[in-house]
This record gives sequence, structure tokens and C-alpha cells, in this order.
Amino acid sequence: MKASKYIVCIFLSLFCLNSPAKTIADLVYVIDQFEPYNYRAADGSIQGFAVDILNQVWLLSGTAAQTIQVYPWARGYKLAQKQKNTLLFSTTRSLSREHQFKWACPIGNTRIVLIARRSKNIKIQTINDAKKYKTVAIMSDIGHQMLQKNHFDNTKIELSNSLDNALIMLTKGRVDFISISESIALPKLVKMGESLKNYQIVWVLEEFPICFAFNPETDDALVKMFQEALDEVHETPNFVQALKQKYHLVLE
Repeated sequence: MKASKYIVCIFLSLFCLNSPAKTIADLVYVIDQFEPYNYRAADGSIQGFAVDILNQVWLLSGTAAQTIQVYPWARGYKLAQKQKNTLLFSTTRSLSREHQFKWACPIGNTRIVLIARRSKNIKIQTINDAKKYKTVAIMSDIGHQMLQKNHFDNTKIELSNSLDNALIMLTKGRVDFISISESIALPKLVKMGESLKNYQIVWVLEEFPICFAFNPETDDALVKMFQEALDEVHETPNFVQALKQKYHLVLE
């Protein structure tokens, strides 16, 4: 009898996981450790600019606060592509990703840049000049994808599983550049005790909106419902600007 109940529980769990989400509460929310947008703080709480935006989306849509799962970026990215009802954030919306997800935008905007230590005294005139140097990027992150798009040699690319490790490689001089979202990297360098006077942006690869990315099988009506609540968040006087000040973040 116990075995039968166990099988039924598994069946119901799988059924719920694979059934199309009908409400915002039915979604599975996934982030990675990506300060200041979304991260697990030292006390275990989930915080960040995008998390505060999401909390307001829940409030305005009449949705109770939901659990947010934290995974390494590459794993969360695959989940959002393959697992129904999954919502991944914060996700840079690029042409290469456009048809991989459905989107609610924006959380904000970001420039994808190459950052170097000033002490290296590197000056580049063209994107091809940058390809001679060793560059670190987070695996599957938009910075990595921009290197691929611009045909950087794989032998010159170092891949990291986390922002912290990638920035350490830059600060220790193990690489020449990091390819990353400017609004992610600079606040993190300050938090690590680094002076921004010691760093420079040597090239802007591209500028993109940062968004909520839904599994491509998500119901269009649900994405529309989420987008309408997100629009209302941005229309709330001073709300987003106050968040930018809270997180020392300039997104636009």
C-alpha cells in the first residue's frame, strides 16, 4: 500500500511539473549568483535589484511570494530551455537567444564590455586587436556568447563557472580582459575591495535589455499577464529609480 502511494505521489509530481503553467504562481523561478541583480545573501535570503522587481510583479498581480531556486548559470540556462514552466532571470536578451525563450522585458539594460586592468596599459583600436589577448568569461553567459559571435579564438578564452572566479582571474592578472555585463562587474569589483580607478573599459561589445526568460513552451497569455504587471512596476513613480539607488546601479 505504501509503495502504491509513493508511485502516485511521483506521478502527481511529474504531472504538475509537465502541465502548462496557467498562473504566475505556477512558474518555477530560477536564478544564479549574479549580484547586484539576483543572489543568495550571507543570511540565506534571496536579494537583488531584479528580485525586488519580481516581488513587485507578484504584489501587483495578486500572487503570493514564490520560492526562488539558485543554480549555477549554465545549469539554470539549460533548465529554462528544457523544463516546462521555468522562468530564468536576470537574462540578457540577445539575437542569439531571441527564439530560445519567451520574454518579459525589461528589468534594465546593460552594456557587454571588455574590462582590463589599467596597469596592463592595453589600447585597442578594433575588435580584432582585442582577439590577441586572453579573455575570461562565464560559461554560457552573454559575455561568452559575444566572444563567440565575434569569432574570438577558443585558445584565447578562459571559461569560469562563476562571476567571482572570473573577476579574481582578472584582478590577479591571469587574463587580460573579462567579457561581462558592465553593470554586473563594476559593483562587484567595488564589493571585492577593488578601486575602479585601476580598471578601464577597453571595448563595448554590445548593449542589450536584461529580462525575465520563460521556457519557450510557456503559454503566451501567461507571459502577457507577467509583462503587464512588469510594465506597471516601471510605471510606478520613482520605484525603479529608488531601486537603482539602493543597489548603486545605473542600468540605463
